[in-house]
Amino acid sequence: MKRMTASEPCHCNLIRKAARRVSAIYDQELAGSGLRITQYALLAEIELAGPISITHLAAIMVMERNGLGHTLRLLERDGLLVTVTGNDRRSRTVSLTELGQRRLADLHSRWQRAQRRVEATGLMNAIRQPLASFVARNITVS
Repeated sequence: MKRMTASEPCHCNLIRKAARRVSAIYDQELAGSGLRITQYALLAEIELAGPISITHLAAIMVMERNGLGHTLRLLERDGLLVTVTGNDRRSRTVSLTELGQRRLADLHSRWQRAQRRVEATGLMNAIRQPLASFVARNITVS
């Protein structure tokens, strides 16, 4: 069996490391707000989509529904969003509360500072379009 080497690094590991570095920049800017970039991103996506099913939100965020549920419960506990059970009791929809909308608006300038810091690295100029295309694809396991 061939092992990972310095000359052939694991693509997944490298991308995850880069994502953690980028997340750290956003978390630094959001420090003191009580939210991490993962939570801010969910609130922003919910605001953009309007009331949205948890299943659809998980698909948009490219997350497992269970992991998403944990974060949503924390945001609901803090009064930033509300969950409504659908007619069949299996489907649930989330939407921002007024507090959630205000919180998102209040943090927007911090998020913009993080955006500028990441853009200043030059990284996004090179990878934005290929990453967006890759994320948009439906990858099937063969």
